[in-house]
Amino acid sequence: MASASRMRHIPNILSIFRILVCPLVIYFYHIGNVPYMWVGLVLFFLGSLSDMLDGQIARAYEVESHIGRIIDPIADKLLVISALFALYAKGMTALWVVIAFMLRDMLVTGMRLAKPDSKSIISPTVWAKAKTLYQMVAISFLLFWPIYFDIPQVSFVSIPQLILYPALLMSWMTAIPYFRAFFASGR
Repeated sequence: MASASRMRHIPNILSIFRILVCPLVIYFYHIGNVPYMWVGLVLFFLGSLSDMLDGQIARAYEVESHIGRIIDPIADKLLVISALFALYAKGMTALWVVIAFMLRDMLVTGMRLAKPDSKSIISPTVWAKAKTLYQMVAISFLLFWPIYFDIPQVSFVSIPQLILYPALLMSWMTAIPYFRAFFASGR
């Protein structure tokens, strides 16, 4: 079994990997041919998998770090936003959906960074974990879509939009505890 000292950097390396994958996902979908989109999809999947692994490793080996508590959620949000931009570039989602995800993530991240030592840093709830899982599965499905299917015309009720709406709703619902903790800690 690996020692904690050898494992202490692995979670942060996985978060950095996720950050580095982000522009590549956009790039490979921007190129637009099937082999490159496969690479983009695989990179998104590996980034999603690294999200699960970094937390498990950090907890199992008790190597959670201050920097990890900062870069892990940022890496997660960047991965989702980059995939959404790739979908937007392919014409599979509306810009307002991407902006709504970005706004929520910027607000939550801003609150976490504004008061890093306060109770505004809350542990992810089961709902937040379910939201992340749904996002990763839904976005993976939508990144797979243009590889085999025609790209649907973006409309309010297009299939990709209908798949993203629950993720968007869950995203904003899981932000409520952050808002409560942030404003309660200011009193």
